[in-house]
Amino acid sequence: MAALFGAGLPNFADCSTTFRAALGLATPPHTDPLRPRIGVAPCCSGLSPERTLRPKEWVEAIGRHMPHGDANTPVELHLFGAPSERQGLDKLGATLSAAHPRLEIVNHAGKNLRESVLLLDQLDRVFFIDSALLHFARMLGKPTVSFFGPTDPRMLRPAALAPETVHYFKSSGSPCVHVSDKPPCGGNNICMRFALNPREDADRNPAWVIT
Repeated sequence: MAALFGAGLPNFADCSTTFRAALGLATPPHTDPLRPRIGVAPCCSGLSPERTLRPKEWVEAIGRHMPHGDANTPVELHLFGAPSERQGLDKLGATLSAAHPRLEIVNHAGKNLRESVLLLDQLDRVFFIDSALLHFARMLGKPTVSFFGPTDPRMLRPAALAPETVHYFKSSGSPCVHVSDKPPCGGNNICMRFALNPREDADRNPAWVIT
């Protein structure tokens, strides 16, 4: 759209610098290797709830990327969501804590957008589905791990400023958001299952897009 009007697109790194300055975040915070801090933003708007992962899938996803350390090294895990999602996040936190005893769960459901973005900047790594907070974290230059299914990560995504791992499998029904009024799967979001655990033909249809 910018090109149609003869406008140029600003450099993403410059956008990040401007964004951080507007929030009063001039420099990235120092991290504590003895107390890693990670975040999970598992919720989405009413637009295509098929984007979400199941609690047991978050258990597996977090387990794959658990920060290094022995069993006595605590890991703070911060959950993000809307006020109405507090109870669901409490249940997710309990599931994650039972599976990974190192985790110390903090539920931030109900924080406004600015507060949530400021909290994201304090974390070492954040796990997302395709949602607004993912794009804010990328703008902050935070390391991210994301899971896509009904949307395609290769569209409308500027270059990353920090390490990111994107999980995506190009299934027959993906992407459907912004393309179809109703998901072709009828809510059985197999694309998210494949994003976490690709099918055997993944060598012909790459399941992991890593940049």
